[in-house]
Amino acid sequence: MSQQPVFSLHCLSDLTLEQQSACQALSLAVYPPEEAWAGESIEWSASEWCVIGWDENQRALCYVGAIIRSGTLNDASVKIGGIGGVKTHPGARRKGLAASAIERAIEFFREQKTDFSLLVCDPRLVGFYERLGWQCFEGEMFVTQRGQRSVFKFNLPMIRPVCATISATGVVDLKGPPW
Repeated sequence: MSQQPVFSLHCLSDLTLEQQSACQALSLAVYPPEEAWAGESIEWSASEWCVIGWDENQRALCYVGAIIRSGTLNDASVKIGGIGGVKTHPGARRKGLAASAIERAIEFFREQKTDFSLLVCDPRLVGFYERLGWQCFEGEMFVTQRGQRSVFKFNLPMIRPVCATISATGVVDLKGPPW
């Protein structure tokens, strides 16, 4: 019987070549290059941090990207913890790995005193994230695309309070590209 994965937080710039290779192998398993993705034309922010679930052979089974950014919510300055690039190896799904990795990222956001966390997701995944305590953001979300401020309409924004009580309505501005 295989061991439970070990989840670790990493600064992306500190990943070793072996860890980078393991993450690339995971990305290829989840997003085969021959399959087109509707979000390819969107300018995305690169994560600064990540949580990786490793198996006993140092293979990456799960990945959650994390970014911390100042933005606004209903014109008030806020510190936002962004979740992006969530992926689990097809052979390791439905075991709670993504949920565990997301919880570790939320702990990191709490340590960094972010007001709330935000992710954007495919409508088919809303139920999954709701079970983890996220709620749909009912309002407009602005992002920057190629230097221009624009309304984000590709996927659904979801939020989760971290260190502040927040409203799930109104206007959020990420003050940069989405993640």
